[in-house]
Amino acid sequence: MFILIDALDELPLGTSRNQIIAFLDELASRHISHLHILATGRPESDISLGLKSWDPPLLIDKSKVIEDMRLFVTSEMENDVELASKPVSTKEKIIHRLVDEGDGM
Repeated sequence: MFILIDALDELPLGTSRNQIIAFLDELASRHISHLHILATGRPESDISLGLKSWDPPLLIDKSKVIEDMRLFVTSEMENDVELASKPVSTKEKIIHRLVDEGDGM
């Protein structure tokens, strides 16, 4: 069984977030066979401290994510008939908006 929680850091700060973090930590501390939990999010202190039963986190290099996003967006624009015909300046604006302003998200 797999449990995947994406963007744990986007939960609003407060009691609910703390309860969810505590629940996940308790669940992980039980070491239930065939149970795998993956949570993604920015490395915020309350999350890091709250998930103390978890193995060390897997940190992803944001600069590599941004470069992958840039390559993906560029490729998609080249393969899209409508976008491929746009001026280079327009394509650069699209890349800037999606990749640079997206900050790796």
